[in-house]
Amino acid sequence: MNEPTTPSGAAVPCISLLADLRSRLWARCENAYCDMISVARLDESLGWEIKVERGEFGRKELDSHAKMGELLGRHRALAEACREIDEILTAN
Repeated sequence: MNEPTTPSGAAVPCISLLADLRSRLWARCENAYCDMISVARLDESLGWEIKVERGEFGRKELDSHAKMGELLGRHRALAEACREIDEILTAN
């Protein structure tokens, strides 16, 4: 397998590549969390208890809550991947 190189031709250490990957994954992790908060602030995401009680919880509300769950799951999965990478980085 070929080692990655810099534009000058020097080999890039794998730890450096892993740290860069971790940084990019963490940015995606934070973006997923911020996106989830944005969805949570929409009208269809708010007041689900009273909407259910009144029989007003419909498809829009369900889709909104499903989207929040999807984004939170993405955030958690990416955070877990970053924790795994952190373990490798701190061991070296």
